[in-house]
Amino acid sequence: MAAVTLVEPAPRAPAPHREAPAHDHGPEAWPQGPEAGAGPDTWAPPEPGRFRRANHRHPWLMPTVIGAAATVATAYTAWQDPNRAGMFPGCPLRELTGWDCPGCGGLRATHALTRGDIFGALDHNVWVTVGVPIAAVLWLFWLLRTLGVHDRRLPKVPSAVWWSLGAALLVFTVVRNIPGVAAFEYLNSFT
Repeated sequence: MAAVTLVEPAPRAPAPHREAPAHDHGPEAWPQGPEAGAGPDTWAPPEPGRFRRANHRHPWLMPTVIGAAATVATAYTAWQDPNRAGMFPGCPLRELTGWDCPGCGGLRATHALTRGDIFGALDHNVWVTVGVPIAAVLWLFWLLRTLGVHDRRLPKVPSAVWWSLGAALLVFTVVRNIPGVAAFEYLNSFT
């Protein structure tokens, strides 16, 4: 008969003592030393969502979705006349105060643009009339870049230009709401 030898496991070393973090969550409560980057207390960034992964694999996805949504919205605005009451919701600022916001008249301007009536569109909202073609060109450049076509002729817009456009939009909003001046009343969305 064979002899059976029992081997006892070696005693375990005690776990290193970790002090409990302070009640506040500031930098002094963060773990220090070599164990700072290991263990269950470390934060790992979340996995990207399904849409972000798809957008990373197919960079043309975002401009395509936005372009399709804009096309459907424009087609609906061309089909349904915003000049008739009840087709679209009213502007909350105009309903509360009687003032035009920068976007007031934008749907009517878009409707007029789809009909080829540029002067009617300018009468409803100058910013939308000028901005829609510019936005379409910028969207096209965005789509082409995501498809790998790089056009070096398109300059980078400095931040001062964006600030100037914001200031001009604010001035436009104030000026279009000044009553009694014929030149300014043309900028009103209901003239």
